[in-house]
Amino acid sequence: MSVVLRLVARYGSQVRCFPIKGSETSVGSAAGNDIVLPFPGVSRRHASIRRLGHDLLFLDLGSKNGLIVAGMPLPQAVLSSGGEIHLGRVALRIEEISASEAEVALAIDFGKTMDGIQPRDPHSTSSLELTPADRTARAALRFVRDLEREGGSLTDSYWLSAARRILGAETLLVFRPTGEDLAVVSCQGPLPAEIWSWRSAEPNVLVGISTTPGELGLSAFFSNRGSPPSAWERDFFDYLAQNLVAADLSVPAPKPAESHLRLPAEMIVGESAAFAALLVDLEAAVRSRMDVLLLGETGTGKELLARTIHASGPSAEGPFVAVNCAAIPTELLEAELFGVQAKVATGVDPRQGLCVQAHGGTMFLDEIGELEEALQAKLLRVLQEREVRPLGAAKPQKIQVRFISATNRDLVSLVDSGRFRADLYYRLRGFEVLVPPLRDCHEDLPHFISVFVARVAADYGKRIAGVSRRALSLLIQHSWPGNVRELQDEVRRAVSRCPDGGVLESGFFNLQKNGELKLERPSETPLLPSSTPRTLEERVDDLEREAIRDALAQSGGNKTRAAKILGLTRNGLNLKLKRLGL
Repeated sequence: MSVVLRLVARYGSQVRCFPIKGSETSVGSAAGNDIVLPFPGVSRRHASIRRLGHDLLFLDLGSKNGLIVAGMPLPQAVLSSGGEIHLGRVALRIEEISASEAEVALAIDFGKTMDGIQPRDPHSTSSLELTPADRTARAALRFVRDLEREGGSLTDSYWLSAARRILGAETLLVFRPTGEDLAVVSCQGPLPAEIWSWRSAEPNVLVGISTTPGELGLSAFFSNRGSPPSAWERDFFDYLAQNLVAADLSVPAPKPAESHLRLPAEMIVGESAAFAALLVDLEAAVRSRMDVLLLGETGTGKELLARTIHASGPSAEGPFVAVNCAAIPTELLEAELFGVQAKVATGVDPRQGLCVQAHGGTMFLDEIGELEEALQAKLLRVLQEREVRPLGAAKPQKIQVRFISATNRDLVSLVDSGRFRADLYYRLRGFEVLVPPLRDCHEDLPHFISVFVARVAADYGKRIAGVSRRALSLLIQHSWPGNVRELQDEVRRAVSRCPDGGVLESGFFNLQKNGELKLERPSETPLLPSSTPRTLEERVDDLEREAIRDALAQSGGNKTRAAKILGLTRNGLNLKLKRLGL
């Protein structure tokens, strides 16, 4: 196994890791260093690092605080395994790690990923406020990559505004020449106050246009620009102009078929063939207005899809009522579904059934395959007649409800074995949607992982640099029997274990292998039954210890944050630490 040397930097709860690749490496707070540590006490060019086998030689470069070893400032020092050097308030140590763990295979772009969670307003430019440091060739390359990947157009205000900020232009104008005059097609920034000709060569104006009449042109206006554009600025502007020239607004682009789907913010849209087929089926289900049966394995998000169908259909303004048919005993489920009439029995309070509560909206019957035979016939009557009779009622009540059912059971097999009514099955499957398992959407895994990591890290107040190559390989090779729910749980567990600023390594995940669950148990207080009987209080103490350790790990040892995670005050946490011997 290939092993690399890695420098681990810790500042408070933040941890950053840097593979040592060359024979000499610079470290400091300025952006030009090989290792950038933007933390208090680190000079712009603080030190250089040279490899000495499995050790590192640090040479101070005239920094303000020097190299601190055991509290003493030194001009040079050797860092070995198990040792520690401080640069200002940053503690440095080294560790050996496999090359596959050191290499980040999936970087987490928080801005881009969160855009996918909260859809961008195409008319808003607030997210495009770039600092002067962002007006670089790198920012221009990133813009070009995103524009081509998303199929954007510079006639769109979002992209034009981003391009203007990268160039640092006061105004970026798209126009169509009409003889000696021009027609403004799109503009970001104030229009020039003076009349100008697009043919003139002014020092503060860049113009790009095709010689073919009727094509589009681009002009960039600068306020008292003191120097000519740099090479990358000129290349970037020429790319923008050529991109516009290729467009022809006189021929309207074909409009895509209008989608009726209203996807919830929490849904991640994949690009695999299986996911695309699912969206087509959901669209058809919405248009059909029929009752829907969702078939899929556990953890595939069937309730989320049911909510999507409801929100996209004609009864979106009505209620969405969900019930898990397996979670309520049969003798109570009938009353829950159909209601109870007043004075039906002594001590029984009247209540409105869930089917009536869903009137004008959608009733979601989860785990329909677990429904007992006694209720199957009554539910069939509701589906056929669209009426319910509460327990003890003299006459039925009409309802207008769309039923969406879901199950991870093979209903056809249940019908063949006589455990599920065939007529009910055919009533439920007015429109049947097969929800693909995660293993059929394998090419979507990196995207799903990126979004989940960004969401969970935001919940925990962390920054996660990415996922290591080895960890990503394990995630992709996993069969995911628990599907998306299992993936979410794995990511949440890994992010909670990962230090702030770190990389998600394979050891942070706890994947199921070969059908056997890999269990991790704290060695200090095993939770397995022992030969000595243990009281309930002792077992509760063990659980409290585990919860406190997890909270302290998530907070990087910060007791105030750990107490907040646990729902305690800091004093309350201190009392528990003392009582539990932690």
